Amino acid sequence: MKKRHIAVAVALCISGSAAANDLDWSTGNWDLTNWQNGGNTDYLDTDGDLVLNIRDDDDDNDGYADNIDVFPLDPNDWEDSDSDGLGDNYELSVGLNPNDEDSDGDGIVDGEDPFPLTPEVLKTIRYAMPIDDIDNDGISDLAVIYEAEDGTVSASVYNKMSNELINSFNFPNTYKSFTAHVLDDVNNNGSQEIALFGVIDAPSSNAGQTSKLTVKDAKTSAITGTFKWPGNWYNPKYTQLADLTGDGIAEVAMQGAFYIDDRPQMLVRDGVSGELIRRYGFPSFMYNAEYVQLSDMNGDDTPEVGMIGILKRNNKIQVRVIDGSDDSNKLPSYNFGDDWADYQWLSLPDIDFDNINDVGLYGRRLSNSRIQLFTKSGADKAGTLGIYSWPEDLVEHKPLIVNDINFDGVKDFAVGGLRENANRYQFIIKDGTNRSETLANLGWPITLETPYFYEVNDIDGDGMLDFALAGFRLRDGRFEVAVKNLDNQKVNDFVTNIDWLEAPTVLPVPDINGDGLADIVVYGYDKLGTSVLEVLSN
Repeated sequence: MKKRHIAVAVALCISGSAAANDLDWSTGNWDLTNWQNGGNTDYLDTDGDLVLNIRDDDDDNDGYADNIDVFPLDPNDWEDSDSDGLGDNYELSVGLNPNDEDSDGDGIVDGEDPFPLTPEVLKTIRYAMPIDDIDNDGISDLAVIYEAEDGTVSASVYNKMSNELINSFNFPNTYKSFTAHVLDDVNNNGSQEIALFGVIDAPSSNAGQTSKLTVKDAKTSAITGTFKWPGNWYNPKYTQLADLTGDGIAEVAMQGAFYIDDRPQMLVRDGVSGELIRRYGFPSFMYNAEYVQLSDMNGDDTPEVGMIGILKRNNKIQVRVIDGSDDSNKLPSYNFGDDWADYQWLSLPDIDFDNINDVGLYGRRLSNSRIQLFTKSGADKAGTLGIYSWPEDLVEHKPLIVNDINFDGVKDFAVGGLRENANRYQFIIKDGTNRSETLANLGWPITLETPYFYEVNDIDGDGMLDFALAGFRLRDGRFEVAVKNLDNQKVNDFVTNIDWLEAPTVLPVPDINGDGLADIVVYGYDKLGTSVLEVLSN
């Protein structure tokens, strides 16, 4: 019978004749050596009442004698009304039906069903996200967001060390499209929140739809916040900002283009109360306009907000800066030239040690074909803090801000891509405070098709970050995650056991299986169309 609770049995080690007489060791199969070493389960005292289980009529002290207790070592459960291997109290606590062995009607008994609230054959994994330890076992947990065929969106939180379901709940509404997010603890119960943002039908509104963010507590399933925005925008996007009100909780925002004249707008709501606190808007004078979080640039201890895009009048890149405390106060803008291709705005760490985070523009410079990161001070738009450069023969390039690998207190900057001249994939890491110093240069042969680069934390337990190249192997089509350390040595080539329909999502996570090493989660569709998830561990 499969049980999702772990009964904690405490070995009682007592020496001395008085203790022996009190517990009456004179009869029974007594083996002192095995008992002291934990080798004989007969000599355990699960409930700590100084009566060993072998002589205790109620091992877990839940008021139900062992001979009628279906779970004699679990003080929280004693009945299994539907014989599905799960205790009635546990099923009620996670939203299952204790009187139905198959709560979701998918033909899989709840005790064997990893998704017992949604029919197995109808679910699709949409997101997987690491989440802080919510079951207090000292190991990070894994949240999985999936969508049923009828549009129901659910979240399940798992302890991957024991493969137990910790909690599972549904979100209200059905969404035309949605994204999932892990948010900070807003109700101060020690558990992070899981949020769903998307567009839902709203027949009574002018646009017939609205954008909504629903936030639920990962531990209790309680709704801790519901936020709504107008539905008459193109391409609505959830944006989490820093704390703009000083209450210690990050704010939530939606940005997009107003449907009448494509004006880029962002409406910010208080992360706790949901009150509309900021309204940012500009005329439509930019291509690809996007709002971004900036640092505090005017010294009022509130981070600013920026809008980056390409000016329609001259094709130059500009970042308009708006006061984070006053959405009507426009601050000086950042300006860049018109010779950038595939540009990307990056929020940087504090690389000039003035206690203000800095900013940068990344892309290929058309003037010299080099891959560059043009950095600027977060406090002063003039000049540059330095230009970081990578070889011009890098194609399919991708920037990454990686955790500090030289222990100078500043994150470092990396670019991965295909070196055409060297005929290898390379990942080049530069010092975050010294653009002329290359900290690591990792290389992989061209054995994978259209791969991506990842920082995968410490996979091998040497205390240093590792990095991976992931993609389909050219020789056999299997999906591989090839991990190397900073010395360019192979850590492991993980080859998944699943025959994927398309490249799965790769999610580096902290240790979620209890072995002390970082893990990697991959999820997507197999060739039978089934949504699957696999955890890769060293």
